[in-house]
Order: sequence, then structure tokens, then C-alpha cells
Amino acid sequence: MEVEPIHINCHSGLDDFSFQDAVSFFKSVEGLETKVGLKCSLSHETHRGRILFSPWRTLELIKEIPSLKFTLDLSHWVVVSERLIEIDRILPVLERTLHIHARLATPQASQVSNPNTMDTIIKQYFEKVWLTVWKSQARSNVQFLLDPEYGPLCDSYMPNNTWFTDGKVTKVGGELDLDELIISEGKRLFELHKMLIA
Repeated sequence: MEVEPIHINCHSGLDDFSFQDAVSFFKSVEGLETKVGLKCSLSHETHRGRILFSPWRTLELIKEIPSLKFTLDLSHWVVVSERLIEIDRILPVLERTLHIHARLATPQASQVSNPNTMDTIIKQYFEKVWLTVWKSQARSNVQFLLDPEYGPLCDSYMPNNTWFTDGKVTKVGGELDLDELIISEGKRLFELHKMLIA
């Protein structure tokens, strides 16, 4: 079976790779992309447990490999750094982002149970970061790629004021179906993108 992906997202390496091993890994991937004649975009995800677990390490890697492209999952960096990171400090990453994994997080949790009930400051921060990426993508004529990412429910990855029953997130005030949450958040962010970038 032949497939024609529009994008490939990579969970690249491990957080215990030495800096030089990380550089070698990314250069090898770039070489492989050229060798096979990859016809779609490819980016490396900013994710805990991976080479790009920290914004500070990622910024150092950009100095060595300016051609690196990213899938930004900012939630992991907010947890690793235990703060909302100043946008100017991560701008080189945002300018190289091809794909966003869109979910809200706090400095103590990599996702929230419901973005619709989230603290306004956190929601505004994430949307400002995503807007910075979208503006950069628009200037560079890069395709808009975004995945609202919530769950899984079954292993306590989605936090605290919820519990998992029969495929639904149950919380004070009623149930929230995970699929409905992802679809509604995708529609909301698509409209936000359209409104801000159009």
C-alpha cells in the first residue's frame, strides 16, 4: 500500500542523548530526508522524554542545525520549565514550527481537563504563542497544521477534577466527551486562526 502523507511528526531520540549525539541524530535525519526524496514536510516534536524536552537545549541545537523544523507541543515545555516561557526567548523555535499540538497546560500539569474552563491567563498565553507561530507560517507560506490534543483518559494523563467512565470525562458540572472536546477545540482554533491571519 502506498501512502502520501502531507506531514511527518517525529518523536526524536531520548532526553539522555548527549548534545553531540543529538546533533548527529538530526543531521542523519536530514540526510535521510534528502536520500529518500521525502515529498512532505517533517518536524521534530518538543516533548518530555525526547531530545527536544527543553526549550534551552532546543535553542542550542538550532545554533548547530538552523534548518531544524519543529512540531510545537508547548505544554511539555511549560511543565519542564515550570513556568509560562517568555515568547521572545523561544522565538527561534516558533519561527521554525511547521505543526502545533494544541493543548493547554499549567506549569504543574501537561494538560488540562477542559480548555473551556481554563484560567484566562494561561489560555491567552498559549493562544499568543500559537498566533506568533501562525504569523511566521503566513509570512513563509507554510501550510497551517494543528492538532488539538487531549487525552488519553484511561491512564490519568488528563488531570485531576475528572475521572474516566465508559469513554467519557466526568467532572463536576457534567460530562464532556473527549471526541467532542477535540472537535470543538479544533473548530475554535481554526476560526481563531482564520480571524487573526486572514
